[in-house]
Amino acid sequence: MEPGAWDRWRTPTAWSDAHGPRPLVMATTSWPATPHVLAGTFVRTLAERLRSEGHPVTVVTPAGPLDDGDHQPGVTVSGGLTVHRTAFPGWRGGPFHRDGLPELLEAGETRGAAVAVAALPGLLVETAIALHAAGPRAHAIGHWLVPGGLIAQVAARLLDRDATTVCHSGGVRLVHRLPRWLGRPLARLAVGAAPPVVTCAEVLELLEAVLGHPIAAQVTPMPVEPPRRVTAPPVPPPWRVVFLGRLVPVKGLDLLIDALAGVHDVELHVAGDGPERVALEAQARRLGVVARFHGVVTGDAKALLLSSAHGFALTSRRLPNGRTEGAPVSLMEALSYGLPVVVSDVGGLAGLAGPRAVVCAPDASAIRAAWPAFEAQMRARAQSPTTTNEAQ
Repeated sequence: MEPGAWDRWRTPTAWSDAHGPRPLVMATTSWPATPHVLAGTFVRTLAERLRSEGHPVTVVTPAGPLDDGDHQPGVTVSGGLTVHRTAFPGWRGGPFHRDGLPELLEAGETRGAAVAVAALPGLLVETAIALHAAGPRAHAIGHWLVPGGLIAQVAARLLDRDATTVCHSGGVRLVHRLPRWLGRPLARLAVGAAPPVVTCAEVLELLEAVLGHPIAAQVTPMPVEPPRRVTAPPVPPPWRVVFLGRLVPVKGLDLLIDALAGVHDVELHVAGDGPERVALEAQARRLGVVARFHGVVTGDAKALLLSSAHGFALTSRRLPNGRTEGAPVSLMEALSYGLPVVVSDVGGLAGLAGPRAVVCAPDASAIRAAWPAFEAQMRARAQSPTTTNEAQ
């Protein structure tokens, strides 16, 4: 892989003008509640990338749960980013930092969804205030079609500013499931006039179906941190295979564990946390799969885990409501370390992984059938003299 080929993010040209990088105000409900959760880290990575490119970045996001003293309502400045954490009715329960609005609705958590909706007026007001304070050159960004896109687009209209919406699978599919008489005007308002940023072609196709017409859009995965080579993989066996992500049903980790039952010389290293963790650990023990659950790993710990692995697996599924992966940052991170990957053929995974990836259907038997081809790629890489420095 060519140096930097794993990083496909390109900042939209509209986010700069003749004077240089514009001030950016990002409305999002996905900002990480704490350094120890995965949810929303890709949004923070985007904000940090934009700040490194010279953009003054202000983030408007809900406050974290009551038990998180570091993320209570208020304004903080860290690493050049200004973060407004906004209180709202019911914020002490932290609904945005456990499950997003799509997940709450899917699970029938109407109370949590109602609390989330009640937060929107306050977030809109705070976004408009931040956008005004950033000056006439400021550009609003709505992260997720809803609610972030709605908030950013309405605030921008009120202040005669420009706005761009960043669209991911969950938000687009949420609007797609609404009755057309509601979903279509809602989506048109949330997208606005400027070309949106969409994480993969499948999400763009679905968005166009919701809108009822083709649109100009920038299709690009989110940025990832540059790889940090820490150590070389050990000589196999066993094969060290990494899974990185939230432990939720759409990620399909249970499918991978089922597929590995009876497969020898494999250590599965799971980096992440979520509501499925206890059940997944019990499943691995029951099936005799060697699986090490590390919890959330970041920084040097994540670099160590990826650089000492032989391969990466992301066997996501399509949920009954149609939701799939878009362009997960974890896959881009694995590619940045030069890891062979096995992915399921859902959402944007196959296109993102590239022609050398091992691609299979999202079920345990298909993953097991694809495993020898994946193992052959890991063996070839382990025998390559460039293994220890290919990602540097």
